Amino acid sequence: MLMRRLTMNPVRTGRPTWDRVFDSMFEDMANASSSIFSATTFPPLNVWQDEQAVYVEAELPGFSRDQIELDVHEHRLTIRGERTPQDSENVDYIRRERPMGKFTRTLDLPVEFEAERVEASLENGVLLVTLPKSAKATPRRIEVRGQSNPAGAAAQA
Repeated sequence: MLMRRLTMNPVRTGRPTWDRVFDSMFEDMANASSSIFSATTFPPLNVWQDEQAVYVEAELPGFSRDQIELDVHEHRLTIRGERTPQDSENVDYIRRERPMGKFTRTLDLPVEFEAERVEASLENGVLLVTLPKSAKATPRRIEVRGQSNPAGAAAQA
């Protein structure tokens, strides 16, 4: 079995190994924080429906109404937002974990809805979007018209 041994020589690389390790670790953490909003799972959602509407609940803690934008088109709902740091030039952060930046989340929904009747509210960091189903998408019972006798019943009488 062939094994390769990796050794780090700080003299040969020009920088001590631990400096590079910590620099890399902090760079990775900074990149992870800024990319949270680009992930397809932000914001986390619950989606459910009843006979009248589809409901989308999104967790957006720390966002104000002004930082959220909703677009509807055909079967699609798009939620966009942006959180910007507040006066970060005068702040000496010891730790900064709350992600900043823009996000976009698009949902393709299984039914048609009436875009002009869509409503949204934001309470305690939870966005609730109500998408009323269109009349085409609402199930309804169809009355069958015609003779009330089964086929052939009149011929037997």
